[in-house]
Amino acid sequence: MVIGCGILTVLAYFGLLVWAVIANKPVGSPVALPFWLLILLVVAVITVLVVLWPVTSISELVSRGAGRGRIAVQLTAALLLLFVEVSIMGLLYAVIWKQPVSRGLAYGVTTGVVLLIPLGVYWSMLQVTEGVISFISSVWRWLRQPHVAP
Repeated sequence: MVIGCGILTVLAYFGLLVWAVIANKPVGSPVALPFWLLILLVVAVITVLVVLWPVTSISELVSRGAGRGRIAVQLTAALLLLFVEVSIMGLLYAVIWKQPVSRGLAYGVTTGVVLLIPLGVYWSMLQVTEGVISFISSVWRWLRQPHVAP
């Protein structure tokens, strides 16, 4: 997520820089790119800590006893939890800033849709990591077993 957004930020920065040169406008501050990359990093860390990590952790706990349908239960729980969490955050935004509830819900649903891709990538990376750890553990157990030559 961070790398993809970082690439988009750098491309946008250089695109705007080229546009400014072509349009004969001021090119802006030399600290703009590092500033936006820092903002990107902070937003990504907050997103992972506040939304993606809790959603995947809770969905993992919910799916523990699901057996063969574990992944389907986990994905369904993650999607529901994601939309519930960001909708609650949108409602809190509406209450705190005295906005209409419909606007808060719209922000929540929009945020949920935007976070579907990072959630999918984050969840997939956790699954891959779990699979790699399981594979390494199996190989380690196999290597530690006494082998008898035929």
